[in-house]
Amino acid sequence: MTGPQAEDVQWLWDYCFEKRTDPFFQWYFSRYCREGNVLAGYAGDRMEACLHLNPYDIFLRGATLPVSYIVGLGVAPEARGAAAGELLRGALEEMRRRNHWVSILMPARAGVYYPYQWELCYHQLHYSVATKDLAPVSAKWGTLRRFRQPEDFPALDSVYRRFVAGKHGYARRGDRHWNNLVEEHGLGGGHIYILENAGQAEGYVFYSLDQGKLLVRELAYTGRQALSGLIWFLYQHRSQATVAEWNAPLDDRLHFALPNPKGTVALEPFMAARVVDAAKALEAVGYPAAIDVEIALEIEDNLAPWNNRLLALSVKAGQGRVSPLDARPSQTVRCPVGALTQLIFGRLSASELMAMGRIQPHDAAALALLDQLFPQCTNYINEYY
Repeated sequence: MTGPQAEDVQWLWDYCFEKRTDPFFQWYFSRYCREGNVLAGYAGDRMEACLHLNPYDIFLRGATLPVSYIVGLGVAPEARGAAAGELLRGALEEMRRRNHWVSILMPARAGVYYPYQWELCYHQLHYSVATKDLAPVSAKWGTLRRFRQPEDFPALDSVYRRFVAGKHGYARRGDRHWNNLVEEHGLGGGHIYILENAGQAEGYVFYSLDQGKLLVRELAYTGRQALSGLIWFLYQHRSQATVAEWNAPLDDRLHFALPNPKGTVALEPFMAARVVDAAKALEAVGYPAAIDVEIALEIEDNLAPWNNRLLALSVKAGQGRVSPLDARPSQTVRCPVGALTQLIFGRLSASELMAMGRIQPHDAAALALLDQLFPQCTNYINEYY
């Protein structure tokens, strides 16, 4: 990214996030950032705020949807207040123009984004385990070898695809994503090992060693034995690192076998999401094939006026169709766009959202129908920019 605007964007990133001397800063702006994905807010000719709309494809309820991953939302100190909201409003308009019906972001403080109806849709289990305590859950299996670039990209991709099978909300990765991930991980001296058995890749680990800690960026495996083999590999670092840290999906069960799990496993909020265009998102995702029904939704959106309306959602043979309603039917579900996002992403059920006071179904039958239309899912994503 070059040019006058680039200097302002980089100054703001330096002010709010990493310094220019940081290896990630240098890599991001020289290798990753694209000018067309940066949205800036101005007061006259002075840039007050900017954010980056990095494109991904994610798997959502049986469909692959293009999304914008919002990163680097920075506001100059003299403009903090309304500038962030106005920029996010503009980002929603731009994402809709790009046919991105949902968006994701990783909040440093989730509460900052609640007023704009970005809601938490991903959590992970965070492990911080004494390496000596890994012995009971580890077992040598297969063969471990260092990653070779670029011929090992297919091996990484094969493991990743099997690892996320059965999960939801994950990013579809291609060669460009793998190349970026490997490049960025290597900036700080990170290591990558692949676990093989009978000539086939069965797991991998991205990690680094830092001041007595083994920090895992990503741990992926195809089955129980592969996980045990990777944990055995981490255990072999007990003379170099007293603690191993990694994140795992919510369906991970390793903590049930740890000898001392108290204080070593925590639920960590990870990613927030927001519906950009409610009607388009409801038509893009899939539904349980056996349901044939119509339900009225009153969407409430404080940033995107095109969402702030009454919709009829008709579902048949797994496909949704949305039409506008001119008048409010007596049987209508009131649903803020943030709650709708959590329904579509499957993070919370309609019953949970009602118990929290987030949605208002007109009766128990409508609530049960929403639970059938939007069953809960095991969400997992591990993208950082």
